[in-house]
Amino acid sequence: MPLEQIRPSHIHQYQNFLEKRELSSTTVRIYLTLIKVICLCINNSSYNLYFSMYSYKR
Repeated sequence: MPLEQIRPSHIHQYQNFLEKRELSSTTVRIYLTLIKVICLCINNSSYNLYFSMYSYKR
C-alpha cells in the first residue's frame, strides 16, 4: 500500500490488531512509535539528513 493511501483509520486498525494479540501496552506504543518515525523519515528530508549525519560509521 503506498504511503499516500494510509489513513488514520488504518493506524487505528493496526493498533486494535496489536491489542487483540494481547501485547502489552508498552509494546503497542513501541510499534506505533516506529510507524510514526518511518512516516516522519519518509516525509521529512531534514529528518533523513539528521540521521545520515549522525549514523554510526565503522
